[in-house]
Amino acid sequence: MKKLIFLLLVVLAISGCAKREKKDLTVIFGTRLGDSGIAFFIQEEFEKRYGIKIKPRYRCMEMAVKEIKEGGVDVLLHAHPNIKILEEEGMVMGRKPVMESQWVLVGPPSDPAGVGNTKNIFEALRKIYKCKAPFLSRGDLSCQNTKEKQLWETLRIKPEGEWYIISQLSNLPSLRMASQMECYYLADEPTFLAERDFLHLKVFIKGEDILKDRWEVMIINPKNFSVNYRKAKKVVEFLTSPDFQQKVKEWGKDRFGVAPYSPVFPIKTAKER
Repeated sequence: MKKLIFLLLVVLAISGCAKREKKDLTVIFGTRLGDSGIAFFIQEEFEKRYGIKIKPRYRCMEMAVKEIKEGGVDVLLHAHPNIKILEEEGMVMGRKPVMESQWVLVGPPSDPAGVGNTKNIFEALRKIYKCKAPFLSRGDLSCQNTKEKQLWETLRIKPEGEWYIISQLSNLPSLRMASQMECYYLADEPTFLAERDFLHLKVFIKGEDILKDRWEVMIINPKNFSVNYRKAKKVVEFLTSPDFQQKVKEWGKDRFGVAPYSPVFPIKTAKER
């Protein structure tokens, strides 16, 4: 009898594990990845390769941290200047770079501050400040606003006044607001490219190292949260694979004419392989 009970318990345990293994992966993508469209591509390619379903969420970093603490999240794919703090606090583990995009300074084609004649982002921001030309800021804890604040702080300028407009909106609505109000704005290039046909904005500054934005993938720490670790590792494996890195290099060219994301690992040619 005891042996029978033991066997039943083993079967129940195994079936319980099997049920947990069927659990879909919950992945938090940075909001901008959804706005540009690459998050949908990532999900489709991953599911096709592994047969594992992803439950996507699109969140700014502030909301991502909140939801990680609440539980139920397996993987985070995000970009934030202070993202390493999550690892230091034990919220995530195995942080790895995936790809890079860039910030661009956009503004009305009329260019009231004359930033079209400047050579870099600092010179452009200084001219905007001097002219008190309308500039839109998100004014939150987002990646975009954190980067913008760092640029102003480097110039030792505290932007304030009627010319400095706070949107308190997320990525895409802020970009659209900048267009409607004819403001300068530090924009995510992939989002700008996805929306450019509907915007009355022009890119003035781009391509500087300081404007690079690195996207990283990390697993929510299973020591502190309930995580589908085995399947979460597959996401990291996929995003850092040579195959995906090659696809990043090509993604968007057919739609935008350029690839808005670049791989972070060297891509070997067929000859090199």
